[in-house]
Amino acid sequence: MATTAATFATMPIMLFAFGRLSFVALPTNILLLPFIPVTMLAGFIMTLASLVFVPAGRLFGLVTQIFTTYDLSLVKLMSRVPLASMNGFYAGLAVSLAMACGLIGVAVYIKIKENDVALS
Repeated sequence: MATTAATFATMPIMLFAFGRLSFVALPTNILLLPFIPVTMLAGFIMTLASLVFVPAGRLFGLVTQIFTTYDLSLVKLMSRVPLASMNGFYAGLAVSLAMACGLIGVAVYIKIKENDVALS
């Protein structure tokens, strides 16, 4: 749910700043999501371990490299999908702000509905 929300929340920014619409962002993020915390934790442990004992840092560096390689390989693979993204979808500031406000409105509506159900 958070991955979907993040993808849609950044869409107005991507359209305004880059004029590019990605059709593989959501599936790519869903496939990456379980591994990002593990990658970050492994990198953090690697950094701490290397401060204490360099060979231990190198060992954790190998673990970190496995997860980082997966992350980068998945992104490269998905970027090669035909029609993964398309240029020319420039949205002006007004359109981008309207999209962002619409997304905020949907989020508020969903939250209100959740609270109504919880109070029932």
